[in-house]
Amino acid sequence: MNNRFNHTLSVTPAGLRCLTIPVPASRSLTLLVLVRAGSRYESRDDNGISHFMEHMFFKGAERYPDTMAVSSAIDGAGGSFNAFTGEELVGYYVKISSARKNVAYDVISDMLLNSKFDSEEIGRERGVIIEEIRMHHDDPMSQVYLDFHRLVFGDQPLGWDIAGPEENVISMQRENFLAHHQKHYHAGNCVVVCAGDITPQEHEELCRKYFIFPDEKRSRNRLRA
Repeated sequence: MNNRFNHTLSVTPAGLRCLTIPVPASRSLTLLVLVRAGSRYESRDDNGISHFMEHMFFKGAERYPDTMAVSSAIDGAGGSFNAFTGEELVGYYVKISSARKNVAYDVISDMLLNSKFDSEEIGRERGVIIEEIRMHHDDPMSQVYLDFHRLVFGDQPLGWDIAGPEENVISMQRENFLAHHQKHYHAGNCVVVCAGDITPQEHEELCRKYFIFPDEKRSRNRLRA
């Protein structure tokens, strides 16, 4: 049995890659945004910021101003969502009924493009991150993974803990998140993947509608002026 699915890749004028994997028999879809902003692109001073930022994207933006608004929008549409940080990539995804696909595009794009990085929320989330770091160090399997990477790759980004050291997490401020976001979260550094009940044309149209990055937004405003 052939389990391979055909896929289509298109690129918007802004440079955003849109990958579509149609599954005609499905009545749902998964929307996944991958950003080339994993821990290998960090320095010693900001090690851990990619993972911390992943948490902060769920804390509120323009159209969905807080955690409750984000979760209510997805849960209310019968969907589920999550995120992950690796050495190479950070990923954000929503699984939802194809009849409610606009919700997925709207929520994820708002999170990634318009996040507030509120200082109070950053302060609250520090404790969550630190507890997560300590939990991994207390778990033998997680500690073996960390030690393996340190021994294989040495004292460089691929050998460091993705979550970073506690002292980095404690020192990170709003301006650090804004600088990291500006550096990595732009159209040419992202891929938006959609698999399920959707056509390539629909996917690209929704990407163009919702994923308007700051540079593109400024260009459009200049043209209107």
